[in-house]
Amino acid sequence: MNKAFLSDVTAFVDRLKTESKKFAGDSSFERFMKGLSDGSVSFRWRLGGRIVPADIESAEDKDNMPLRYAMSAPIIYAMIIPILILDVTVSLYQAICFRLWNVPQVQRSKFIVVDRQYLSYLKPHQKFNCAYCGYAIGVLNYARRIGAVTERYWCPLKHKSELETAHDYYIEFAEYGDEADWHARRAEPID
Repeated sequence: MNKAFLSDVTAFVDRLKTESKKFAGDSSFERFMKGLSDGSVSFRWRLGGRIVPADIESAEDKDNMPLRYAMSAPIIYAMIIPILILDVTVSLYQAICFRLWNVPQVQRSKFIVVDRQYLSYLKPHQKFNCAYCGYAIGVLNYARRIGAVTERYWCPLKHKSELETAHDYYIEFAEYGDEADWHARRAEPID
């Protein structure tokens, strides 16, 4: 990994910590930051290009929510079929291929965590939704990790174009067009 890059990242994180200390005790800032980190704050575009918190909804929007939920439910729950298929196929894929390549298998239980339905303050339908999301998102993350391990094994080479979100191993990959680094990384064992 590039030492200059790590140094830059470390300096950025240190600066971010220092700057955020200036706002310590500011309850609105702390609520906002907590919302950003837990995903409870979202934004909408309004006329004039302004971004405003999404909790500013019209009465009409709120009146239509039960209908919107009912309309979207069949689509959401129909996704269980491709998610189950994905779960089975990526599990078989890694069980066969990773053993042939002597690559450690991805532990499914680290990605698929279904436990929020045990919270007593959730209503029954919320418990069901939480169990569904825990499984569905877990399978997608599990499949992504299996794909990342495969790419790390076969093609540890960055793309020419920047990715929106890269997996955890991508930072270790050889730079696009750097043939010497590509050959060096292909020789590294997978741990």
